[in-house]
Amino acid sequence: MSVTCARCSGVLLRLCNCRTVNLWQMNADLLRIRSAKQKSLRVANISILYYRAEPLERALNHLFVACDRAYKNGANVLILSDRGVDENHMAIPSLLAVSALEHHLINTRRRTAISVILETADPRDVHHFALLLGYGARAINPYLAQETIRQLIDEDHGTEVCCHFCGKKYAFSEDQLRDILELASH
Repeated sequence: MSVTCARCSGVLLRLCNCRTVNLWQMNADLLRIRSAKQKSLRVANISILYYRAEPLERALNHLFVACDRAYKNGANVLILSDRGVDENHMAIPSLLAVSALEHHLINTRRRTAISVILETADPRDVHHFALLLGYGARAINPYLAQETIRQLIDEDHGTEVCCHFCGKKYAFSEDQLRDILELASH
């Protein structure tokens, strides 16, 4: 599945599959996962937002408690989301949330029982995607990048802006996927 630019027919976003891991998800695909009605796929949505005045360490502890609660309720897929940031709420940085949760799941011996999907506005380049995947995310939905690309196309910024933006600034082309796989193979 891919989204193409109407002007230049270039692929902007593509769902790529590396063996069994979908590296990034479109918003519609994430919605399908969220609403899955299979016994083997139980999904829990967990916010990685916290109040501005709250210390980050306490926010991470709340994340761990929410994940433990979801696991006890039968969830085997956790979707960590930073949607909803406003003047009173901040998001735990996605790399910190994923890596801290990975260590928590290892320490509680639940790592192999739970898959983590990340819905975040953070990742912008190949290195960030590779780090998130390396630190435990099984899939990434970079919703802000997808919305920005769609907005640029809708605002009719022209072929040059669209192609430059899609190819240079965000990591959604086959070349960047190849770079991520090359990093992972070393």
